Amino acid sequence: MPKLIPQQMGKILYLLTKDCQKKDVDKTIKVFLRLVVAQQMKAKIPYIIHSFIQYAQKAEGVTPASVTTAFPLSEKQKKELAKTFSFDESMVKQVVDPSVIGGVVVAFEGKRIDASFRTILNRMAHQL
Repeated sequence: MPKLIPQQMGKILYLLTKDCQKKDVDKTIKVFLRLVVAQQMKAKIPYIIHSFIQYAQKAEGVTPASVTTAFPLSEKQKKELAKTFSFDESMVKQVVDPSVIGGVVVAFEGKRIDASFRTILNRMAHQL
């Protein structure tokens, strides 16, 4: 059997489970774990899971977003951001970083929109 890499294993796991009926998921996962053991990849399970998530998100058209703020966002604020940027609210990873001072940094679909006070102040300092 040729040696597989974690990205291939993640894709295999997605393909095995995407149309799997609920009653068959346990059996399917057991078969997959046997493959992991046969490929001597137990130590690579975190990478396989990461690859599975990335592949599933891409295949299902789900794009995660990262929102960095100085303070935790309220549910209302999360909903407003998701609506403004047209992303799925459930896919938002919130990062609290006091160094942004205020405002927000949004990373979504390979783009980064930095409207943080830290960046605004840095730009002003460079202009002076």
